Amino acid sequence: MVDAAAETLRKAWAAGFALDGAGAGRVASLAVLEAAVVGKLPSGMMRPTDLAAAATARAAHAGRVLGPTTFQGMADLAPCWRGVAAALARHVAVCWASGPRPVPEWVPAAALRVADGPRSAPAVEVCTAATPRHEVLEAFRWARWLMATGRARPSEIAVSSCRTEDYDDVVLALRAEANLDVRFVHGVPATAVREGQAAAALADILVRGVTQDGLRRLAALLRHAPGPFAALPEGWTRILPREAPLSDLPAWERLLGGEGVTGHSEGPALAAGLRAILALLAAGTAGAARAGRPCYPGSRSGSGGRPCWRGRPPWST
Repeated sequence: MVDAAAETLRKAWAAGFALDGAGAGRVASLAVLEAAVVGKLPSGMMRPTDLAAAATARAAHAGRVLGPTTFQGMADLAPCWRGVAAALARHVAVCWASGPRPVPEWVPAAALRVADGPRSAPAVEVCTAATPRHEVLEAFRWARWLMATGRARPSEIAVSSCRTEDYDDVVLALRAEANLDVRFVHGVPATAVREGQAAAALADILVRGVTQDGLRRLAALLRHAPGPFAALPEGWTRILPREAPLSDLPAWERLLGGEGVTGHSEGPALAAGLRAILALLAAGTAGAARAGRPCYPGSRSGSGGRPCWRGRPPWST
């Protein structure tokens, strides 16, 4: 009810509709609600109609405050503000530059100058897609066609949507297959890149404790990165019994001291390397900075060799 009432009042105010004494029934109820809302507004907040009336009354100062004014790229103006535009036009040069959009009927009547410009609508081609994945695929094909035919440079191509949530994961998955360096102006989640996933795996271990699954996940994400995991022998996870949870340090110590590790040709090196890693991770969140630095020394993102952070890595704080 709160959202519906607030939206109704906003629409009535934008339309310049006076609720006071406008009628009976529901309109009268809205007038009572409006009076209660206006009585609770802070001193620096007014209804759009009140703001428009105050601006119109002081329009004579527009020459010093604003000067020549242009309404750029607007399809229309809410009725409550049209009187302000007309009042401005009596004191300064006001131009309506709507581009290819049609000029509203009230603009000439308000003595606003209409800017010369293209009046034809841009060419629009329509492609039907069944799923968000299909839409992204067609968008990538369109972008590649523009680049292949020389119609546009990569920096001149943009793909937009009213809501990006349904497409972000698909774009992240398909941009590698399409070999297109797609950039997200609204950013991407940290866990969408390998470094972010590794940071999340490290944080999970530091918060919840060292487990076999957690260590396997962290090692898989850091197997090609410099650090303590790079020093472990190739295929070292094969000696870990899958049925053992290894959820605390004594369990890991029993495993490392057992014949399954000591009897292996690379057992001593593996045991020493794992003990060093476990000593870093066992400190928990209190030792996050100490554990993060050796795990990510000089880590780089996969995009042009640029660092994926500024200053200290975010997972070391």
